[in-house]
Amino acid sequence: MIVHGQRAKPARDLASFASIYCQNYHSANNKYHLEASQTQALPPPQVIPIPAPWKPPLTGTFKLNVDAAVDDKNNIIGVSALARDSNGCVMAALSMPAIGNFSSHEMEPKALFHSLN
Repeated sequence: MIVHGQRAKPARDLASFASIYCQNYHSANNKYHLEASQTQALPPPQVIPIPAPWKPPLTGTFKLNVDAAVDDKNNIIGVSALARDSNGCVMAALSMPAIGNFSSHEMEPKALFHSLN
């Protein structure tokens, strides 16, 4: 593994680092839960909705999924699109930057515009 142009680290060093990091995380997490349970009841876990699974289009047609993200600092949006057939095979893909800083309800139509072009 090479990070930011540095020399590669031996695999055993990376494995050791990951193992120690995980042990420290679990130790801190367990300590937090013990302290929290002694002082106050933990809040109930939040229910996070599971997104609906992707469904393929009808046979002989394509489905176009688009998305967009914004980089406020640089005044750029990232646009992506994926066209798949009824078997889920990718037929076309797009990923590109576009100049602008749009609100969320404007970015997805912008992504659709660029993907259809």
